[in-house]
Amino acid sequence: MGSCNDSFVNLTARDTSNNCTQTNATIAESVVGYYPYAEVAGWILLAIGVGTVFSNAIFLLVYWRNSSSSLHTPFNVYVSNLAISDFVISIFTTPGNFALFALNRWPFSSAFCTLHLYVYWNWYTTSLQYHMLISLNRLWAICFPHHYRTHHTKRLAVSLCTATCLYAHVWTLIGLIPDALYYRTENERECSVNVELQPLWSALYLFTLYTFPEVVVIVVYPVISWKVAQRRKVKARNNPKSALSASGPGGTAAEGPVRQSVPVSQQGHLRGESRLSGPRTSHFKVLTYLVMANVIFWTPNGTYFVLASTMNFSNFSYYTFTLVLLSISPLITPLTYPLASKDWREAFKRLLVR
Repeated sequence: MGSCNDSFVNLTARDTSNNCTQTNATIAESVVGYYPYAEVAGWILLAIGVGTVFSNAIFLLVYWRNSSSSLHTPFNVYVSNLAISDFVISIFTTPGNFALFALNRWPFSSAFCTLHLYVYWNWYTTSLQYHMLISLNRLWAICFPHHYRTHHTKRLAVSLCTATCLYAHVWTLIGLIPDALYYRTENERECSVNVELQPLWSALYLFTLYTFPEVVVIVVYPVISWKVAQRRKVKARNNPKSALSASGPGGTAAEGPVRQSVPVSQQGHLRGESRLSGPRTSHFKVLTYLVMANVIFWTPNGTYFVLASTMNFSNFSYYTFTLVLLSISPLITPLTYPLASKDWREAFKRLLVR
């Protein structure tokens, strides 16, 4: 480890203070964690982790067992990859997080520590990249609808998800391999990446894979919301059904110019808009829930590490709080899809009533 003046940012389940008065002996004498509620946090993280495994497993089961074309769309490729990422996170990081907080030690092998760090660093960032992909996908769809419908396919969606996953892997392994071979401090009370000895990598990693995608998600959403609102106004103004306001008895449209209020050349376009309004609305709702999750559950953790890396800020209680919030996001994300889409609600019902 470096000197007490060195900045240390630990993105794993443990945070290391730069306070020189907190020696290894002082830490070893503590009964549970660095503060009295660490054990409680460990049990909370365990419960959240188990719930996340089940929520994402059920979602993936619904997706893979349902043959409906309304679910197997290019957009849902991003959603399913996000669920896979969250499922992997919960499977491999929950035991380690529980041990480090509730037991205040690392009872597993060095090899499992490496696996824990790999999943924690790589798959959390991959999940955040998928959040960004979904936001950019909706921006593309709402700003350039014709180009989107023409060029966006399942093959392209799979390719983008695969490239994103590989991109995150490369960034992660550039730092984790040297850490495992040369820099990591082996002890029974800690499983963490020694980023003191790789400051350039850790700073670039934090900005590129955490800060940048989170900023993109937050900045892009108002643009998409404004475009959606504008489209709704246009649709309300030009909807052919408005012509029925002058209909005669029995709902038959009146004769005259009212029936020609929408040019024939636009009627097919509007019918197409009507057919797509359901999926588009549900996609926007999915995006809204994901952005809310990003702001509520991801931003506090990202803010902590920006402060830690730029101002040498260290507060284990606040860090633990942000980690619990971060862990909630993959738990509730699969539950938002039935809220956003009728197709998902029906698919979940078919699975659960069997």
